[in-house]
Amino acid sequence: IAGTKLVFDLNSIDVVKSSRMGGLMHDAFTITPKETADTVVKGKPYVFTCFLEENRSTAVKKIRSAIADARLVEEEKKFDGSRVKTKEMEQTPFVMEADPRLQQMQIIATKKIKGVSLQDYYEVAWSEGVDCDKSPMYQPFLESMDKNNVVVSPWETAGGYKGEWCGGTYASQRTVTFQFMKQTIGMTLVNVKHTQRCQRVNDDRCIVQMTLEMKGFPYADCFVVHVRHVATRVGECDLKIEIGMHVQFLKSCLFEKKIRTNTGAETAKAQQTLLNRTVEGCKGYAKVSPTTADSLDDEDEDQVETKEMTESQNQASQKGSLVKLPEVIITMLRTILMTLAVAFRTYLVPYIPEQLIERAPPRTVEE
Repeated sequence: IAGTKLVFDLNSIDVVKSSRMGGLMHDAFTITPKETADTVVKGKPYVFTCFLEENRSTAVKKIRSAIADARLVEEEKKFDGSRVKTKEMEQTPFVMEADPRLQQMQIIATKKIKGVSLQDYYEVAWSEGVDCDKSPMYQPFLESMDKNNVVVSPWETAGGYKGEWCGGTYASQRTVTFQFMKQTIGMTLVNVKHTQRCQRVNDDRCIVQMTLEMKGFPYADCFVVHVRHVATRVGECDLKIEIGMHVQFLKSCLFEKKIRTNTGAETAKAQQTLLNRTVEGCKGYAKVSPTTADSLDDEDEDQVETKEMTESQNQASQKGSLVKLPEVIITMLRTILMTLAVAFRTYLVPYIPEQLIERAPPRTVEE
């Protein structure tokens, strides 16, 4: 039909010269849509007529040339797409999904270690030199933090050890006990017990879940601290170490906010120190790789990230602490309190029955 506009996809048509009137008129060509995967019947052919022979040949040549160009472009796109996909598969490093329990905790430290296998990391950080050529790590670390009577028990490997708070099942378990002096109302001897459980996922991830229990100072029975070390393989031979912390209160406590702030700051500082010692211990077992420059960048990022975490912990600790008053106000308050104490003892104590103010005898050895 004269004046009709038709649009074809050059990649899905064929063009051939044709005739009409029983082969008497050679002035036409036919465009036929090709068979596709969606249909088993070829499309309806379109016949274009009333061409002079020379014009018909020119038109067919141009259409065939356009079809060839379009198909070449399509093949190049397919080839480039396949090459990019293959390159991405070659360059994309191995990445495990995030540890779900760690996401529910406060991340207090993170670090990347280049060229160290998961086995070397485990032997350096957690084996205490058993069945390997590595030196003990955990007991020397605690002793360097002024902890006394440190006892690190061997790993029990019966399996099926259940984490009370995290709900996970672990292949091995051990306990760590020690003591230290803490400033409360005077110096107090604190007894600490760490229950550590370990689970390894092939050579891709190592999880150490700790439950920290303390006894010997006020409100110590109100809470426990959970710490989770997650070492995950990144790429072929790199590791990412993340440490999470959660303070769990076992019963209601008036000073919950204060305990959470101070205990969190102390725990974060100790665990960051342990992580730094672990990284130093692993350096001797790092394999040389062509990504040395990248590793330096990653270490710088880790240092900045850990520094930011430490600063936020310090700021939170300062916010949770008492405001420091000027010296003049402290002197005035001390004078007022001493005056009240003297007045109380001089004018009120003589009229109070002795049985009310007599100190009760101690009930236990600790008292």
